[in-house]
Amino acid sequence: MFTWFREGGYSMYMILAVAAATAALAATRPKGKQRDVLFGGAILSLAAGLLGIATGIQAVAANFRRFAEPLEALSVGLREMSYNGVFAAAVAAALVAAGAAVGRGDSTGASQNS
Repeated sequence: MFTWFREGGYSMYMILAVAAATAALAATRPKGKQRDVLFGGAILSLAAGLLGIATGIQAVAANFRRFAEPLEALSVGLREMSYNGVFAAAVAAALVAAGAAVGRGDSTGASQNS
């Protein structure tokens, strides 16, 4: 797991930081605002993942010919940069699920059940 995380590069840490900051921020918000914070964090984690993919593609394209086996270097580099997308999607899915579980928190549902 740590190798997978390290091979993904700096943006893996950025995705993790977005997830941690989102969870902390959502925990400090009132019930009605937590869902919006969690959904916003999901979007930010996807953006961080896309940044990692984009910079990974750039790094691979610029350097794969320097290796003795360029095709192997290309495939390894593409695999490693894809970790960003996988991790960002997993974090985003978790944040969306948390946002759905928290719900809106408005009082309309409570008044209907009374």
